[in-house]
Amino acid sequence: MNLDAADSTWLVLTSVATLLACGGLVLLSMQVWLLLRVGSRREQAMDALQRSLAELRRTMGENGRIQLEIEHQMKRLGMRQDQIELREPQSRPYRHAIMLVKRGATVADLMAACGLSQGEAELIVNIHASKVSMASERSEPRRSQRT
Repeated sequence: MNLDAADSTWLVLTSVATLLACGGLVLLSMQVWLLLRVGSRREQAMDALQRSLAELRRTMGENGRIQLEIEHQMKRLGMRQDQIELREPQSRPYRHAIMLVKRGATVADLMAACGLSQGEAELIVNIHASKVSMASERSEPRRSQRT
């Protein structure tokens, strides 16, 4: 069989066109594969984000519940403290006086600051000043005496 020049040109051109088409199909299939792979990664990332968001919502709801419990406890404690203070209003100046004695206040200081009588102020100073001095004596290191 004898091929003329036109037939051989046509055969070369169709072969080149076929090769180009096959190359294009290979490139197209690679692009589709890459897109599917990227899409799969995006779906995985989206799923992870949705799980994180759900966990965050659950945690926020739990924190809100805990915060409400704490607020209720604070209200109850405040009410209990108010009740205790209402039951013992007369002890308030004495507690303040004891605190002042621990800081070194005198009888005159207690009388002026707390409105105590001289006898009350002296009693508090005598009782609590001795406790303060005893505590400071215990905390001071003993010095050995050399002769």
